[in-house]
This record gives sequence, structure tokens and C-alpha cells, in this order.
Amino acid sequence: MQSDPLGLEDGPNTFGYVNSSPIFLSDPLGLNILNLRFKPGWTAGQRKEAKVKVRRLNKHCKGGKASVTKPVRSGSSASARWGRAGNSRKASEDTDHELDVQLGGCDCVSNMWTLDNSVNRSLGKQIADDIKRQGLKIGDIVKLIKIK
Repeated sequence: MQSDPLGLEDGPNTFGYVNSSPIFLSDPLGLNILNLRFKPGWTAGQRKEAKVKVRRLNKHCKGGKASVTKPVRSGSSASARWGRAGNSRKASEDTDHELDVQLGGCDCVSNMWTLDNSVNRSLGKQIADDIKRQGLKIGDIVKLIKIK
């Protein structure tokens, strides 16, 4: 067990990088960084939405709340629950989880928003693929998400 290898750079809680639970969660080098890419052919608007999504994800990363988890979803679709809660979306949008369920986000309306469907589907798959490529395990903390 060790405090944050990056020291106080991310704030005064040196166990924040493991959500203050160093016994159960890990990021031994403080380097669990996911690298995403803009999909070729995305419009300027889609690229902007992708940047907003990554900024939102990084708010959770900075707080030590983005850890690799086995996604648990309810029996109905996110879009159906979003609509039943009185929310709407455009035909070109998906209902997305602000903090992806594969990164510890809850599958609940309070963690949902709308996002361009191409951006949502591409980034979700890229996150899953990068977790697998890096060999990250359940409980590993994601420190940062980059997109280029």
C-alpha cells in the first residue's frame, strides 16, 4: 500500500487516486491513462462533443472515481429510462452515461446525458478496447483520459 506516486500534484488526499480505498483499488504507477482518438470523418461539432465527453470523464478521473469495473446494467435501455424520466433527445443522439459504467459509473438517470450517437458508440468501444489492450484489471484506477 502506497500513497499517490505523483505526490500532492492532484491534491492533498494522497490516497484519492484509489478513491481513498488503497486496500481494494490500485494504480501502482499512477499511470493508468486511456488514449482515445477522434474518428476520421467526424464533423467539427462531433469533435467538440468528444472533447466535452473526455472533459467530463476527466472530472471523475481527477476525483479518483474512475475505476475499471465490470459493467452492470439494468434490464431496460438507458434511452427508455431517460425518456421515462421526462427527458428528450434528438434522433442523432444516444443517451450516454457521463461516467461510463465500465469506469464505475452507475446505470442511473442521474449519470446520463445525451451525446451524438457516433461519438458515444466510438468512445465507448475505444475505452473498452484500451482497457483490454493495457491489461487493466477490475479495480484499477484510471488517472487520465486523452483524445487526439
